[in-house]
Amino acid sequence: MKINACLILAAGYGTRMGVIGQEVPKALWPLFDKEILYLQLCLVKKQGIRNVFINSHHQTGLVEKYIDSIRQEFKSLDIKLLHEEVLLDSGGAIHNCLPYVKDDYLLVINADVFYLPTKKYLEELKSSDAQVILMAIDVEKQAKYNRLVVADDRQLLKIVPPSTSAPTITFSGVSLVNCQKIEQHKGVSKFFDTVANFKNSKVQVQYYADYEYLDFGTKDDYIRLVESLVLTDQFPNFKEMLKVFGCFTDQSNKNIYLTRDTFWNYGIKGQQFYCGSLELKDVCKDSEIVLNNMRDRI
Repeated sequence: MKINACLILAAGYGTRMGVIGQEVPKALWPLFDKEILYLQLCLVKKQGIRNVFINSHHQTGLVEKYIDSIRQEFKSLDIKLLHEEVLLDSGGAIHNCLPYVKDDYLLVINADVFYLPTKKYLEELKSSDAQVILMAIDVEKQAKYNRLVVADDRQLLKIVPPSTSAPTITFSGVSLVNCQKIEQHKGVSKFFDTVANFKNSKVQVQYYADYEYLDFGTKDDYIRLVESLVLTDQFPNFKEMLKVFGCFTDQSNKNIYLTRDTFWNYGIKGQQFYCGSLELKDVCKDSEIVLNNMRDRI
């Protein structure tokens, strides 16, 4: 079996991103000179994966327009947008993708999450006989994330609520699904009910000690991580990739002015927020994050 398909989960409402998140899908939020989705596609391409599926629901028209605008840059990828009239949740989104994938493995990633182990991990995981492999990350004891309880053979035993006595690893949001082993389920469903049901099937947990992990899932996380990328060397591998893929240049660094109130400053006039061809006037007035003076990206 090949790992030749990837599903990028991008259908959420963006409620954790504040007022701007209601207008602009999180996948289209900027990472310096490009967008989050652009970088995800670069990473998928780098893995040698050809078939890419992106689920959508909130502001589907903007996502579709953006994908059309970058297709020429990603000629080697077969990109399909899977619109969901009703949000299917992550389990339902995977099942909705299965008819296109058939006998392949399916790499599943959240659009706003970047998981970068230092080793090339996908080929190593192909030898597993598990139905699903979950990529795990460390969390602090006080962190408010559910924890994974794992057997010596790396099989997932149970998921427990956060506590100081619980294990200190959690699910990263990145998984590898063996589509041959998945029983088709239609409609809305949860990931751990119909895809990674560890009570009825083998779900393996893979943990690498050396990795970088960035989750842009909330507006506060977004601010914190972009500040960190500009001002520190906390994520050297990710930062280098930004440069390689044209997302972050020396000029980007010079042009960005960072405070909690005025987040981006590209010197464009007025209080206007640009993302793709979308222009939102005065949207920043009611937002805790002011993303003003953003240059047009398309």
